[in-house]
Amino acid sequence: MDHLKRLIEEDFKLTSRCLAEQLGCSHTTVEIHLHELGKTWKYGVWIPHDLSPHQLLYRVDAYMELMTSHRNYQWLGNLIIGDEKWVLYINCTRKRQWLGARQTVAAKLHGKQDRINFLHDNARPHIAKSTREKLL
Repeated sequence: MDHLKRLIEEDFKLTSRCLAEQLGCSHTTVEIHLHELGKTWKYGVWIPHDLSPHQLLYRVDAYMELMTSHRNYQWLGNLIIGDEKWVLYINCTRKRQWLGARQTVAAKLHGKQDRINFLHDNARPHIAKSTREKLL
């Protein structure tokens, strides 16, 4: 158990199967001992659920740019519409890691963001006649 603890402290991203191979036992035995040590298997990326004031301001700026600079341009054809998802240009794969009982992940979400027109709307579909005529 001490050897397992030392291995986890050296590299907390090792899977239970890798640890089992190094220790010469089954991965379920490793998982049992890790849980006895108070370790849990969590993803190593923290995704914020609340928007920061900077992110809120950026959304307003993006909206204003769309509404003012693209009046004569058919920008609706380039619009991506979705619901409650983050769209990143590069999606990094998330790795899991072993953390203590009250430990949380403190990494930042990184990704290159390009100029993509993205509309996130939880409102019901536009049914007003004037709105439909404007969109079509």
